[in-house]
Amino acid sequence: MGIYRLSKSQNILQSTYDYYNSKETTLEPSTKNELERRMLALEAAIDSGDRQQADQLARALEDFSKENCKKSILDYTKEILTAILIAFLLAVVVRQMWFEPYEIPTGSMRPTFREQDRITVTKTPFGLNIPMTTGHFIFEPKNVERTGVITFTSEGIKNLDEDTPFLGIFPYKKRLIKRTIGKPGDSLYFYGGRIYGVDKNGNAIDELITAPWMQPLEHIPFLKFSGEKTFNNKILFFLK
Repeated sequence: MGIYRLSKSQNILQSTYDYYNSKETTLEPSTKNELERRMLALEAAIDSGDRQQADQLARALEDFSKENCKKSILDYTKEILTAILIAFLLAVVVRQMWFEPYEIPTGSMRPTFREQDRITVTKTPFGLNIPMTTGHFIFEPKNVERTGVITFTSEGIKNLDEDTPFLGIFPYKKRLIKRTIGKPGDSLYFYGGRIYGVDKNGNAIDELITAPWMQPLEHIPFLKFSGEKTFNNKILFFLK
């Protein structure tokens, strides 16, 4: 059995101190005094860099703690619940602000994605999301590129507000995956299996013709004109 590293002895001292600090008012006076004496001796050995002495004192402190500082079922339960809560919060933050796995449910994005394809979506190219909302701490719409694939919430889009639980618990809106075709101010039209357009300044949108993703369209997009501005004049998406 090797000698403990000073970092190992330090960890034992810290864990013992954490227990002492949480139980200080309920410890028996004799146990409390002995813990204090042993911790101070171990701390002095660590500070002096005496690895062998720190090893002996750390092992003795471990043995004393196991015998006299046993945790109750309530203590273990609190530790487990705290660990679960922290892990859950980290999972929510990571999935909402950094990246999240998805499964493609339909063939609306063929041939790029097919049914049951699994993808991981990064959440940071356009800004920083506010967890569990459709808002943003930071958002840069200029980073959205035509012909690029993006995901977005169905909230606020007529006939697409579909509720779904997040992590099986929280009320949530389904995320959709589509290819960006137009931005606000673009004029677009579909002819002969191709999409053409000009931007708000009258310049031809060449990427709709040259991008490999646009050749060929496997599904012909269809819009029902009702006199309203399409998608409330927001970025326009087609199925592909």
